[in-house]
Amino acid sequence: MEIFSKLLFYNFMGCRKSQVLRGLDYRFPTYLLFNNAYEAPTTVYKQIVIEGKNAWGYYWEIEVNNELLGIEEESKCYNDFKSAKSDIIEMLDNKQEVYVWTKNKYIPHMQLNESDPEGVHSLTLTSCIEDTFKIMDYPFERDYESEILEQAFDSAPKDKRVITSYKLNSLVVHEDIIRTIDSQFQEKMNKCNDDFSMYDFIFDDMEEKGVIKLINQSMHIFGVISLSRLLTSVFMQSNNYSEGAIYGAQQISKMAESIKNNFMKLAINPSKLNVETLQEKFQKIKHLEIDFLKQIQHEIQTGEKREVSLNTLKRPENITALHITDSSIWITWDESEYEEGLIEYDIIVDDLLVDSCTSNNYIIGNLSADMNYKITIKSRNKFGSSSEETSIEIATIKLQNYGKLSTFKPVFTSSSENDDFCGKRVVDDNPLTRWSSEYNDQQWIYVDLGSVKEINEIRIHWEYAYAAEYQIMISIDSENWTLVQHVQNGQGGIYIISDLKETTRYVKVNCLKRDGIYGYSIWELSVINYESLSLKI
Repeated sequence: MEIFSKLLFYNFMGCRKSQVLRGLDYRFPTYLLFNNAYEAPTTVYKQIVIEGKNAWGYYWEIEVNNELLGIEEESKCYNDFKSAKSDIIEMLDNKQEVYVWTKNKYIPHMQLNESDPEGVHSLTLTSCIEDTFKIMDYPFERDYESEILEQAFDSAPKDKRVITSYKLNSLVVHEDIIRTIDSQFQEKMNKCNDDFSMYDFIFDDMEEKGVIKLINQSMHIFGVISLSRLLTSVFMQSNNYSEGAIYGAQQISKMAESIKNNFMKLAINPSKLNVETLQEKFQKIKHLEIDFLKQIQHEIQTGEKREVSLNTLKRPENITALHITDSSIWITWDESEYEEGLIEYDIIVDDLLVDSCTSNNYIIGNLSADMNYKITIKSRNKFGSSSEETSIEIATIKLQNYGKLSTFKPVFTSSSENDDFCGKRVVDDNPLTRWSSEYNDQQWIYVDLGSVKEINEIRIHWEYAYAAEYQIMISIDSENWTLVQHVQNGQGGIYIISDLKETTRYVKVNCLKRDGIYGYSIWELSVINYESLSLKI
């Protein structure tokens, strides 16, 4: 299921529950467990703000040990790992995943993660070969010798020295059970009478608790709400609820995730907090919450299904050129209200569709210098609705052969963690933004200079999540690449290759091996041609 590849799922649910749900998904229709995934905002606020929990300590009503569905938890206490080892191997040989609690300070990837060394964390054991256990702790997969797990398990509190697995008493879920599960969902939704007033008073005690604490708590609140609505939409979609209700839950999830991402940025720079702007967003999501609850309750009580309205979407407004170069135009526009992240925007240049995107800004590349272009934006959603077009005429600047040639140019990547950490962040001339990849070794990023140009310097400003091994490559066609340098002992910070005499259009960083457990992260990728060595930046 796609949800189990999203960091949102693991960042805003406790480690053990998220691991077990991921493990069950290989053998079982896990969506049935999401019938209890809807969390009322009042409950979320109470747990995170009043009780002081974070997202990993949040109590979800999702029940994994589920007798009705035939999922049976099997747990046994042991004094130490050695006495449990033979039982663990037997369960693994029977294709059962095994879950253990371990102390962070003895687990290498938890040390790299800078977790509380005295904290306790769940690990999933998936196999054992010659006394080496393969563990899964999404998104990390590691091989650990038995000695490492012994120390980590034996150091956990006595009540946590438990080996757990889950047995499926039946691989088939009968229709009557599915109906019962659905009835439980309907009963929960009908009983919900939240007034959604949480969205009105999030900032009320800001002076008392302080800005930093408020930002941190809000980040967890909206992360939990986003995940809750996403899981609820997955359940409804699998149980044939109306597209209108499913879409309503997805809208809330997307908007809550966007607000959560805003608070993540504010955690880096709290001075950017704009209470009025955020309160406007809170009111928008509150209205979405009210509409969704009314709609799903009406559907449950009457059986009437409201489909998604196919009215024409509001057209994109206020198209603006943020940055203009000799071969690219970076444009932005106002996002459609309530549609955040759920529609696509067609990018049309001189009546030719060049691309589509889900964010409200885009770098149009492959343009000629000193030329006028008609740029048109049109929004559409998956249900067939589309907007009227909005157009603007913009001219590129004259050909530039010197200076930072990569700034504001199109960037292409193998992956991005999310839109806030997408590829164009390495060329936006903002020292506080960065690209961040998915969490695996084979990743790449390259910039298009727009035309073949001479270059004499390449700079890479790595964040802490740097590549231990990577290649710097160039190309004139983005297909055939020439190696400039192979770095085998990469470090964080700024890496410079100077005194180059190359002619190229594309410059690529091909990442081969991570230094840590995260993906790769780059603050800035600069490609430079100095008109004179005395003009070095």
